[in-house]
Amino acid sequence: MLKFATSVSWRVLRLFAANDGLAGFPEHIMTEVDDTLREWSLFLLGDRPHPGRHEQHMFVADVIEHTSVANTPPNISRYLARTIDPYVAHTQDSAITYAKMGKFVLFGFIAMEHPRRWKGTKLHVRHGLFGQRDIELPSDLRDFIFGRARLMAEKYSQISEKQHAKIRKSYEKDPDRAA
Repeated sequence: MLKFATSVSWRVLRLFAANDGLAGFPEHIMTEVDDTLREWSLFLLGDRPHPGRHEQHMFVADVIEHTSVANTPPNISRYLARTIDPYVAHTQDSAITYAKMGKFVLFGFIAMEHPRRWKGTKLHVRHGLFGQRDIELPSDLRDFIFGRARLMAEKYSQISEKQHAKIRKSYEKDPDRAA
């Protein structure tokens, strides 16, 4: 699982780096980007036993039936259960790759100021359990995920009526596949 996760994170980071998706990142983070790509490449090619400080973290999301959290996006369950969403995010001192693949949420550390805030999500080379329910994530991660869900809702609302008709027709043609 660690090699798979690292390969996904490497691809997301390469995609954003190649398409100017890292514009505006601080210079010290850009240095970390180069180091991360190199370390992940070496690990994927079998020249390193693990990705080092450029860890991979993953958890399984699910639909939210009830919440008391204010400002929860109305599309959060659809986003958590179905959306494909690659991204590279940063703060002044940290940066991550983000790969939302259906219910799987993957993070690759480029630079992480407080890695110990992530509990129960780290992927290891030879041991560990995947899909644990007892996990802890940084508190600002919820706002990040809510922001991504809102962005997806905005993009969905911009789809033309003609495209919506094509989507409906596709669903009607094969409802089992659509489900």
